Amino acid sequence: MVAAIEARNTCSLALHRKLGFVDAGVLRQVGTKFGEWLDLSFLTLQLDDRAVPDAVPR
Repeated sequence: MVAAIEARNTCSLALHRKLGFVDAGVLRQVGTKFGEWLDLSFLTLQLDDRAVPDAVPR
């Protein structure tokens, strides 16, 4: 699962980390609001820990 959160939204970042999400990267200056650049933080949560996923029938 992937979460994309504005980098200064500390409450949302803390909540996602508490739920098990881990930092995956930051895209710098991807948007603006009120004349300021916004960075976008990406966090991921692994939902399945199997080494090999089930095969999909063709």
